[in-house]
Amino acid sequence: FRSGGRCSYGIVGVGFNHRAGNSLAIEAGYGIHIPVLPWLRVSNEFKAMNISTGSSRSDLNFSWLLAPSFVPGRHFNIFGGPSLNYFMPASEETAGLVPESAPVFARHGLNSLYLGFQVGIQYIF
Repeated sequence: FRSGGRCSYGIVGVGFNHRAGNSLAIEAGYGIHIPVLPWLRVSNEFKAMNISTGSSRSDLNFSWLLAPSFVPGRHFNIFGGPSLNYFMPASEETAGLVPESAPVFARHGLNSLYLGFQVGIQYIF
């Protein structure tokens, strides 16, 4: 769920991560829209995600998304772009949540700094 004004917005999300065995995932963050043209803007999102795997510790993922978005009408937004992610798994078992196809720039123990991608269509109320 994203809610806010014309330039900034908050991000809250709850869901399940099926790759981690149907673990509960909670996400929070902050976003900023940079208007370029009336039909084009660049969205910057800073997010933190907690993936509860049932152990005493949770997996953490921090990300920054830079997504150009096309606004074809008043109620739609089509976006996509790269994200830079830092993943801190709780154990070796969940270290595999980083896709093997993702370019990993750095590893420190089990922690990984990797590149991702996100695309989507948003309906604006």
